[in-house]
Amino acid sequence: MGAGKSTVGRALAERSGVVFHDLDSRIEAVAGRSIAAIFADEGESTFRKREADVLRELGADREFVMATGGGLPVDPANRVWIRRRGFVIWLDTPFELAMERIEGDERRPLLGPIEEARRLFERRRPAYEECDLRLPVEAGTTVDEVVDRVLEALRNRDLD
Repeated sequence: MGAGKSTVGRALAERSGVVFHDLDSRIEAVAGRSIAAIFADEGESTFRKREADVLRELGADREFVMATGGGLPVDPANRVWIRRRGFVIWLDTPFELAMERIEGDERRPLLGPIEEARRLFERRRPAYEECDLRLPVEAGTTVDEVVDRVLEALRNRDLD
């Protein structure tokens, strides 16, 4: 939450000339209601099932950039699927900066009190550490700077 996945993903796709998918937006469109409403009405496990289904549906495109929800990579099956399908980037944003970015955002169903949010952040971290690229994102880093770093990493990755 608050790492900049959607913002950076959209800019990366635009500069790369490929399709951009925002997984949460697609889930909301398919369900006809917000992520928060899905959580409230159906619970997290049903939401995670929807999330995995939409991930696989959108992943049928040949080339794309996708911003996932922060909880998606926690499921090992999702981590395996996304790593087989593409290059996975973790925008490693300090907790305090992420919280500052999403302050007052009512659309975050798992945010809760600050200490619960911190525990959630720390519980997810080991799953994020399995990504292909970790990009530290500090306060003041621009979207263009992050996109430049991603493109450079993609150019330099081992293609064997």
